[in-house]
Amino acid sequence: MNIKKILIFSMILIDNICGYGIINIIINKYNILKEINYKNNENIYIIKYCSKLSNNIYIDKANLTDYKYTTKIKLVENNKDIYICFKGSSNLKDWKTNLDKSLSTYRYDTNIFSIHKGYSKRYYSISKNIHLYFKNKSYDNVYVCGHSLGGALAVICCFDIVINKVIDYKKIHCITFGAPRVGDRNFSKIYNNLNIKTNRIVLSGDPVPKLPLDGTYVHTESSIYFKNNKVYNKPRKFYIAIKRFLTNICKIDYTLKNHSMESYINELNKY
Repeated sequence: MNIKKILIFSMILIDNICGYGIINIIINKYNILKEINYKNNENIYIIKYCSKLSNNIYIDKANLTDYKYTTKIKLVENNKDIYICFKGSSNLKDWKTNLDKSLSTYRYDTNIFSIHKGYSKRYYSISKNIHLYFKNKSYDNVYVCGHSLGGALAVICCFDIVINKVIDYKKIHCITFGAPRVGDRNFSKIYNNLNIKTNRIVLSGDPVPKLPLDGTYVHTESSIYFKNNKVYNKPRKFYIAIKRFLTNICKIDYTLKNHSMESYINELNKY
């Protein structure tokens, strides 16, 4: 972490402890949350269905499993739609993956990008099986989803199957719940240029989407942010994310209860 980042981090911490509110003024001026009407979201049924898949996969039998890393995937075919759901963290191996946050570097065309080493090892251990699954498959839409670690793997999966032309980008949808950051700024830029339709769902008080705190990591999309019975489009600003993370830690507002898939389902059921 360079001197600039250390200074900004220190300012945020002092602002939290002393209660000056200077950072809040900056946030309110330059990063206003934009409220959206989520009841009219045309994909709400799909998102709710994906939330149930992302919850049930913790106990359901998987269609694809990599036993080395315990990667677990549920595949569901519904008419001409296919759902790919990745399991989130539930055991020691999963948390070992989460903590392996060094970056692995890859090349796409002339672009160099980096993604979380633990997530990339976990996904690429089973990616060939996903490619084979789609061979000679007929479908209208493919929905890739997951909660927490599962959401991170869903993002990498969408990226992988689009750049390798396994699936046309027009047919793929990525839906994540409480997912952490996956890669660096170059990864985010390439991902967004692929025009993958993405719904990044975040519940207020969930600390996991703020991770990793390393400033190298950047979310691919603004989030659909649920707070106080309202829904917002929330920009993906890194230092503001640190501010909110520290503020809520100080207020003991962030809890793992807000990260649970049950909490996400309860919030979505209001719409």
